[in-house]
Amino acid sequence: MIAAPSTLPPRRLRVALLGCGTVGREVARRLLAPSAALRRWAPHGIELVAVLVRDLARDRDVPREVLVGTPASALGRAPDVAVEVLGGREDARRAVQSMLEAGVPVASANKTLIAHDGDRLHDAAVRGGTGLRYEAAVGAAVPVLAALAQRRGDRIVSIRGVLNGTCNAVLTSIERDGCSLASAIEQARRAGLCEPDPRADLSGADSMEKLCVLARAAGLPAPSPGDLPAGATTGIEGVAPEWVRSARRAGGAIRLVAELSVDMAAGRVHLRVAPRRLSAGDPLAAATGPENIVVIDSDPGGTLVLRGQGAGPGPTASAILGDLAALVVPQRSGVAVAM
Repeated sequence: MIAAPSTLPPRRLRVALLGCGTVGREVARRLLAPSAALRRWAPHGIELVAVLVRDLARDRDVPREVLVGTPASALGRAPDVAVEVLGGREDARRAVQSMLEAGVPVASANKTLIAHDGDRLHDAAVRGGTGLRYEAAVGAAVPVLAALAQRRGDRIVSIRGVLNGTCNAVLTSIERDGCSLASAIEQARRAGLCEPDPRADLSGADSMEKLCVLARAAGLPAPSPGDLPAGATTGIEGVAPEWVRSARRAGGAIRLVAELSVDMAAGRVHLRVAPRRLSAGDPLAAATGPENIVVIDSDPGGTLVLRGQGAGPGPTASAILGDLAALVVPQRSGVAVAM
């Protein structure tokens, strides 16, 4: 991640919001009525100047005059900083790249975008002399990318994590209620923890994209998810509810685990996502509901365990606003911070 070095003038912070889905609406709500915590790093106030949407006719929880239909229109509102929550890849890439090349720093929550196009976007940020942050793309409220940045002086040995809050909520429901997979998915959907189409979550694809982002953040060779062998990713669709309940009765748990290991001799990084039966003593077995847990092992730093809410609009919006603060505070102080 890169933070921008330029200094903003002492006026209201002008924000462009790229996307207005569930997470985007929560970000907009907080920006339109900033808390005391937000006002500490935006002391002159915050102005939401543009909200990029695909359907201008649809009602949104934002003033209609800020709605725009193209990245160029959003840029025309002269934002100081942009937040990307469009999701997907191509539309998001074009929008983020246009902002970065114009010198507008961006906070993104889009793990698909960063996993597949991170190199291109980092190059765009360098060309624009601006910043790109994506802490919210992995772990929501769990600051795993920041933790990895602090260990860039270490040799990363392995990273293991429960990275998908939706899958973990589903598995927890099966443990607790003895329900079917379909019923657990519906519970997650009603709780706002499940996308309308949950296939990327359930198949493990979401976790693998996040694992690729973690490899990048750790300074390791970061493969694109499309370059990995087909057998590298297995989801929870084939997990029988009885397996989940049996593991719990034995004191352990079945969790969808993303694993990264470094083969120093071969100079390779191995990535794998699959359901694992974990013992009670494994830190990952403690993840409940939409929680994420990440275990980082490095030399000489040792083992670090991070835990927090990994799904839902609230935790994700909090991580996005944290990235905004990290982008804005260096600009206001004139201090450059590279990550």
